[in-house]
Amino acid sequence: MKSHLFDLPNELFFQIFQHLSASELIESFCNLQSTRLRSLLASSIVHLDLSDRSDQWLNEYFPRLLPEYSIESLRCEDRQIHQLVN
Repeated sequence: MKSHLFDLPNELFFQIFQHLSASELIESFCNLQSTRLRSLLASSIVHLDLSDRSDQWLNEYFPRLLPEYSIESLRCEDRQIHQLVN
């Protein structure tokens, strides 16, 4: 019997999410087309630390976050602020 990632229960995804940082979750799962998984991610990512992320990471992932995620707190470096607001 084959099982697929999307067959896992939500509770197991939340357990997996606890072992990854918000930025690692975004890198790992944001390109998946599963509406269910994207919804689980959006509800799990409320605090985001971008201070150790590269400019390339910000360019690739940050624009996708704003429409989908309700981020309550954001940590970034001074050098990143200009890039984030443009």
